[in-house]
Amino acid sequence: MVFSIIFIAGFTANITSSLVVNELRGKVNGFNDLYHAKVGSVSQSEGFDFLTKQGIAAIPFESIKEGLDAVVNGNIDAFVLNELVLKYQAKKEFTGQLQVLPGTYDQYFVSMAFPRNTSLRKPVNKALLKLMQSKNWTEMSNRYIQ
Repeated sequence: MVFSIIFIAGFTANITSSLVVNELRGKVNGFNDLYHAKVGSVSQSEGFDFLTKQGIAAIPFESIKEGLDAVVNGNIDAFVLNELVLKYQAKKEFTGQLQVLPGTYDQYFVSMAFPRNTSLRKPVNKALLKLMQSKNWTEMSNRYIQ
């Protein structure tokens, strides 16, 4: 009788923990899950265009905050946009409410435009390189990006 009680308690605990883990993990855990989920992105953004090219129906939003609010409220399952922007917004305005999944699905480059023949190009490049090699770079990267 004691063995039966222990067995049933263990079995029940196993099932309960499995259900809780699946619930906490969420509906979207990777790229392929986007095909079967309600996905949003900022209209006329690279993220929205990427989803469209992949054949994923995306719900357009006017702003990042509006889209992330929709995820928090359960209106959509995922919001696709630039990884760094999402990490910053999630950390700044949605601390503990959102999880930005690791990985990039479409490579992109960040650049700055300067007028032709400007004298600013070399000083800006030197300043960026100096900053990236400093101790502050890791701190700034962790604070604003990761």
